[in-house]
Formats: sequence, structure tokens, C-alpha cells
Amino acid sequence: MNRMHSFTFRAIGNLARNPEAFAHEKRSFTRFCLVSNDTYQTAEDCVSTVTSAWFIAAGDVGDEIVRHARKGDQLFVEGIVLSERDKDGFDFMVTGYRLGAKRRPPGPAGARVTSDPPPTEPQEAAIAVA
Repeated sequence: MNRMHSFTFRAIGNLARNPEAFAHEKRSFTRFCLVSNDTYQTAEDCVSTVTSAWFIAAGDVGDEIVRHARKGDQLFVEGIVLSERDKDGFDFMVTGYRLGAKRRPPGPAGARVTSDPPPTEPQEAAIAVA
């Protein structure tokens, strides 16, 4: 099916889960969902909401996303808005992407995050002799 499109898009979000690769008619595709926290101002209040959208990428672009991106990673994507919704419910075909911030692996339970650099001398050298 030859699809027409009339809009291009750019989107930024974090992967809601790991991208999923699949094949259709000897061609590879990747599907993924991006989520974003959006804030907007009403006349009375500041409102925060979570927005999500499903995307599909074909060929090399999709293959690279599957290889390099994981749940929680930030992606900058661009592509076309499909004029007809895909049979799987996709409205957006990704034609390019760039990786943003990577999700950091969780540390051990009770781990403290600090921005202090590690000590340069052995711990014993820091003990003062009275």
C-alpha cells in the first residue's frame, strides 16, 4: 500500500518499555512507545500530565533503535504522520532518531548518590592523630 503523508514531526520522550522488532513481508520493523511529562498553565492552575504515543520505524532505523535503546532511555525522533492509521494503530513512522539521556541502572538497595569525588588518598590518611 502506497501511503500519502502531509505532515512531518519531531518528538522527544522516554521509552516506556524496550523497543520490539518484528518482520512483515520480508522487511524489518520496530515498534516503541515514548512517554513524556508535560506541564501547561490554565487560568487557575499549573497542570502536569503524562503523554504517550506509539511509533514504528522500518529497516535500518528500527534495527539501530532495537540495538541501542532500552526502557527509560530518552529518544529524539523525527518522521512522518501517516495519513491512514496503520492496522496496528500506528500514526507515526520514524525516519530518523538520536539517543538522548540513558537510563542509569539502579544501584544497590540503600545506596546513596553523591556528587563528591572519591578520596584521592587512602582512608587511613584522613584520620587525625590526637
